[in-house]
Amino acid sequence: MSSEETAATPTVDDSLSRVAQCWNRTTASRSEHPFRGWLDSYHVASERLNARVTGAPSVNWLVGLARRLEVPSSSRWLSIGCGAAGQEIGAAQEGLFAHLDAIDIAPAALEEARRVAAAAGVGNVTFRELDFHRLEPRPESYDVVFMNMSLHHVAELDQLLSRIAASLTPNGFFLLNEYIGPSQFQFGDRQLSIVRDLLKALPEELRQDLTTGTTKTCYERRPVDYWNAVDPSEAVRSESIVPTLELYFDVVERIDYGGTILHLLLEHVIHNFDEGNAHHLAILRLLGGIEDVLIGQGVLASDFTVMALRRKDAPPRPAREPVTAPPAPASADADVAFLRRELAAARAYLRSVESSRGWRLLQGIRGLFGRRW
Repeated sequence: MSSEETAATPTVDDSLSRVAQCWNRTTASRSEHPFRGWLDSYHVASERLNARVTGAPSVNWLVGLARRLEVPSSSRWLSIGCGAAGQEIGAAQEGLFAHLDAIDIAPAALEEARRVAAAAGVGNVTFRELDFHRLEPRPESYDVVFMNMSLHHVAELDQLLSRIAASLTPNGFFLLNEYIGPSQFQFGDRQLSIVRDLLKALPEELRQDLTTGTTKTCYERRPVDYWNAVDPSEAVRSESIVPTLELYFDVVERIDYGGTILHLLLEHVIHNFDEGNAHHLAILRLLGGIEDVLIGQGVLASDFTVMALRRKDAPPRPAREPVTAPPAPASADADVAFLRRELAAARAYLRSVESSRGWRLLQGIRGLFGRRW
């Protein structure tokens, strides 16, 4: 890319075109290599996201949240930035709504969504190509507005959020699963240093980068100019999301689930972890435990959250017990038993690693917690 190209001020149409092209490419790439990001791992998504929101790893976070909020199955939903609509199609199959309108700016993603929905026999989801910033839903037309990892692509937060608030029925909910970390991925040196140290401690076979074919040694923090050129929407105002939300909505639930370390460390290497391998699962759980400690001690903040919100003028809801850790439903007994077995296997593995290359991981962790931040 020439210096003239990076220095040129993009027009709005140019920016929208690049965003659409970027997500068209992403859709095609994910169909070929689905395991790219940290939440592409069933194990990670189940234990880090689903279990924290629903109390059971096997219960999808959106399904559990909607049922806990008692969203009626007769409700009408709007999904903003649906992409290939995996969550939306799954929600339809679970009977969460009567109808859902889904919009996205990337035609290739919408084409894939239509194909998958048709194959699954889902007929109550309507897909439409539209830029977020041009969305003008009718007042009080939706019982639920849903955004899954799409709000961090919105530059005009105030404009969109005010329209979402107006579009909700009086008892409606705004549900989102979102990245709220540093804008345009300008991660701090401390965060990157911890990721680099943990990568160094991992066995080399778990660090093979899917996109480069090389061994991953760090997360590369790309400059703002890079993101402006490739995808001007990427995390454009992510660190402003929560304070801006609080201007237009009351928070019913907020469940932070980390990702501050795992997001960067596991990107493009998560495919190396065999989810049927107890050793690999032990390492993933150990990495997750480290992240929990760092966030719990205030060293780092959570970069990902699930939130349920209501309009500021919404009528009072019946008194409920505060949601901290939702109890696992009875049907989750098998999951609990499975996790106990896996944890026992993980502990046995960690006791045995002193004579193996896995010992390097523990040594690296010991050094990590011995450092002063």
